[in-house]
Amino acid sequence: MDYTIRSARKRDAPAMYDISVQAHANSYYDQLIPHGSMPDFIEYCRPSAPKQRIFISGINQKIDDADWFLLVAQVKQKVVGYTLARIENNSILILKGLFVHPKYQRQGIGSRLFEAYLDLVGEGMKLQLLVITSNKVAKVMYEKYGFKTIGHDVKTFFGASQDKMERTG
Repeated sequence: MDYTIRSARKRDAPAMYDISVQAHANSYYDQLIPHGSMPDFIEYCRPSAPKQRIFISGINQKIDDADWFLLVAQVKQKVVGYTLARIENNSILILKGLFVHPKYQRQGIGSRLFEAYLDLVGEGMKLQLLVITSNKVAKVMYEKYGFKTIGHDVKTFFGASQDKMERTG
């Protein structure tokens, strides 16, 4: 499949919202999130006009902020995936999300978006991300890219504990 990776534009925000909703709703989070937190997660994934407006506003603010990097994967003229990362303290690039529309998963797009995130780092800069502690598949993939678990995050993702992973560029 032929696709391109490029910087996100404000007009991409509605497609990014759709990708986020679809990716969360069609994921295997039901295997990772505690049963008691699933109703809240399901509600979080339910699309709505107010949620879309808030999401689009947030994406547009991030696009305007020099500390944020938003990249999209595009097939023909359609945005099919995106990633976002933020620089903190001029020394750490933190991955804040990576999503591929379910119809385009398992075609290398997510890997290429992740590699594009890795390419953003300057020499000596640290890369960080959070991963659900029980998500062994994701952790193995991140370890292949040189990430190591450096501790637990205080925040949970809908009740699921998260590990902080890091790599120095």
